[in-house]
Amino acid sequence: MKTSKILLVFLYVISIACNTEDDVITNDFSDISLAFDLKTQEDQMGGFAENSMVVFEGKVWSVGGDNAYTAEDIYSSDVWSSDNGINWISVTSNIFEARYRHTLTVFNDQMWLIGGKNNSDELLSDIWNSDDGITWSNVTMTAPFGNMSAHTTTVLNNKMYVIGPSSDRTNMIVWSTTDGINWTEETANAFPVRGNHQTVAFNNTLYVIGGRNETDRFNEIWSSNDGINWSLVSISSSIFSARDLHTATVYNNKVWVVNGKSDASRVVKDIWYSSDMLNWTVYDGIIPFESSHSHTCLAYGEELWLFGGYITSGTSGEIWTIDED
Repeated sequence: MKTSKILLVFLYVISIACNTEDDVITNDFSDISLAFDLKTQEDQMGGFAENSMVVFEGKVWSVGGDNAYTAEDIYSSDVWSSDNGINWISVTSNIFEARYRHTLTVFNDQMWLIGGKNNSDELLSDIWNSDDGITWSNVTMTAPFGNMSAHTTTVLNNKMYVIGPSSDRTNMIVWSTTDGINWTEETANAFPVRGNHQTVAFNNTLYVIGGRNETDRFNEIWSSNDGINWSLVSISSSIFSARDLHTATVYNNKVWVVNGKSDASRVVKDIWYSSDMLNWTVYDGIIPFESSHSHTCLAYGEELWLFGGYITSGTSGEIWTIDED
């Protein structure tokens, strides 16, 4: 037993030593192996957070949020794109109102921008779309679901679902559309109200993960296969701490929850994953990036990409990839 422990320590030291030649860090502590690669310390956007990002037509797109070109606590209407996730170009700005806590979603071969808050902290109810990221069309300034912020917009079975707090912040509402123009209210009270949650479409089901209300944060998971009927998922394992402003992303047939905010002053740094939404595992290897919130995680190419976010010192410009070996 003592010999085995010495051998394990030796192998661990060797693995760390082998990673000193470049920025790639590989860990094998969990039942999975992850390789982390710092792609850039800062890109053309500088530090950025609260933006909404998608992969569309082979490029990564970013809209709105906080970046290096805005004053403190001022958000932008900027549209940026990258054909490799690292080098960015400014595409356009000032087409729609500057915003944060909005959503950007790919649906019916277009990008759809919905809601958020403006620089006066007023809730927005507009919908915009674009098929090239350059020209944007205003679908409506008054969406039927009303003002919407800190919501999610997710596609499942050829429908786009908006899931978030009602305008008066009392109910959790769900609306859907097949064309982005005509909307149907699926439910006016899906489950206890919250915002800053995450939603994924996984295994033909919508899953709402975490979030917060006026007083509490959650680590609950709610599920629905139609947007109408919702059930609280009975977790069969330990699970991540209650949080909001985290990310949940489908990658390699798993859902990955990364970082977030657990209370007003505490930002977490961890990675949790699940292949069935019932059993969750925390990645117990070395995580080389900082704790963050209001960042973005996207499945892009063969990797999970982590973009920006708020860290202790302010906005981060770092872009990392996470590769499950």
